[in-house]
Amino acid sequence: MDAGKPPAGRPAKPIGVGMILIGSELVAFALAGIAVDYLAGTKGGFTAAGTLIGMVAAVALATRLLREESGPDGPA
Repeated sequence: MDAGKPPAGRPAKPIGVGMILIGSELVAFALAGIAVDYLAGTKGGFTAAGTLIGMVAAVALATRLLREESGPDGPA
């Protein structure tokens, strides 16, 4: 099998799209935390919580994307 080519029967997915999705998960939760902190007048608790939730969501998304990429039989 040639490096860089997807296995037969599977379309190629650009890795950049997955990275953009993962990054946007993290940023969205962090920004939501900043907004809640600003509106509530608190000093960073919601920002920290939002960032942690975003990190968990990003790892979960990365895991799902990697499982989809490897297929039902595991890594090629």
